[in-house]
Amino acid sequence: MEGRIWVESKVGEGSTFFFTARFDVDADQSERKAAEQVATTPLADLETAIGGLHILLVDDTDYNRFLILAYLRDAKPTVEIAENGQIGLQMFQAGHYDVVLMDVEMPVMDGPTATREIRRWEQERGLEATPIYALTAHAFTEIIKRGLESGFTDILTKPIRKVTLLEALARCTKGGAEGHAMNTMPTHEPAPEPVEAAVPQAGGRIQILVEEGMEDVVPGYLEKRRAELPVYRQALEAGDFEAIRRMAHKTKGTGTGYGFPALTELGAVLEQAAMRGDSATIADKLSEYALYIGNIELQYSKR
Repeated sequence: MEGRIWVESKVGEGSTFFFTARFDVDADQSERKAAEQVATTPLADLETAIGGLHILLVDDTDYNRFLILAYLRDAKPTVEIAENGQIGLQMFQAGHYDVVLMDVEMPVMDGPTATREIRRWEQERGLEATPIYALTAHAFTEIIKRGLESGFTDILTKPIRKVTLLEALARCTKGGAEGHAMNTMPTHEPAPEPVEAAVPQAGGRIQILVEEGMEDVVPGYLEKRRAELPVYRQALEAGDFEAIRRMAHKTKGTGTGYGFPALTELGAVLEQAAMRGDSATIADKLSEYALYIGNIELQYSKR
């Protein structure tokens, strides 16, 4: 069935077993389902609801920021950017924001630390708590628990879908859930379903359709992933598993958002292998990674 099976396990917490399989799907049925999803997703209403929000986006990675900004482009809220938690804290104290989107892993000051400092600053001044959503590719229960204990309003797990982000932001408006259909899916997204990496045979090509509105960010994202390949290999040669883990973690959290679910899967496997110090698996997956990104052809819809 052209699939694979694997397990991710952590001592004392449990194991998650994954498998993939390839099935034939009737084209007409697939198109009908896609049309039904578009028809029942109130994106326009959500975009209207959040148009007046003042948002602080705290994230150290440019392609994470580009993805969030692309999701918010049509809604046109006011978005200010901080590149780490320390800058985000300073901006928060100096300004006024309706909601904060806070990455978890950042240099200088991470998201949980910045959030604790924001909550302390608010309490000292008797201010109402501002909604702060954590952005993280970690889906482990203890990570979510620690995040909520730090003062996060809720956790948005990566890869984040556009509608999920808009629903979370719409809950921060004056109308909140009462004025809009905000609760069609949980804020805590389930871990992304593993997607067969679809690595082609030698010389094969993989055609990826770029979503409308993402034409100006997807090519750059893909080029950055290609440029990272020699960095991965150098890190592997040097035994720098932490560098591999950091790169893989970010790819895991963004691949699907940019239209490359196979990169999310490969990033997840590379991250776990790096945490184990498993050089053989890393080398094998980097070969798969190289073959995949080297054979992608971007296709654009005709508008």
